[in-house]
Amino acid sequence: MTQPAGQEPQQQTALEAPEAQLKAPKIPWEEIPSDDCVVHIGQVIENGVVVHEGQAFYPHEGESVTVLALTTVAEIIVIGQLITFADQDPNADGAANVGEHFGQLCKVLSKRIIQWNWTDMMGEPMDQPRGRPDILAGLTGEELVYLTGLAASPQSDETRKNGSGPSVDSSSKAPTTTSPSRQRR
Repeated sequence: MTQPAGQEPQQQTALEAPEAQLKAPKIPWEEIPSDDCVVHIGQVIENGVVVHEGQAFYPHEGESVTVLALTTVAEIIVIGQLITFADQDPNADGAANVGEHFGQLCKVLSKRIIQWNWTDMMGEPMDQPRGRPDILAGLTGEELVYLTGLAASPQSDETRKNGSGPSVDSSSKAPTTTSPSRQRR
């Protein structure tokens, strides 16, 4: 949440959700604009390669996601499993488990994505994702991949746009953000 110019940020005691007050997290959280979440219509993928981009849409312009600023071991394991399966032949043994791994990804992300103001493809407000893997399972694959990227590497907008992750030195352990649209809480 941004503060009006000239005012000091106020200490947050709880996050505001449309239907109820959420308990304040014990660790920092970030509100991240979702303007760059893209969904392609008509995209064609053959043998794991995009052969036709299709038309890009940005359904979450002006919307945002609030995430806890950490990555769990469970997330790393699930993402690693999905990457492994993505590199396999779709007909290979074990490739059928991809759906199970996406289900696990929705489960771990629902613990980290604590609120949003996203709307569905018809412009209606979506239910809050906290503790609701079923809500995340209703997203498109591109939306889920987008959220995975946000949750996996909380970082500044500039770094995220450049496609690089956080560094391994101690400066990435407690990143500070200066962008008013992406403030650490």
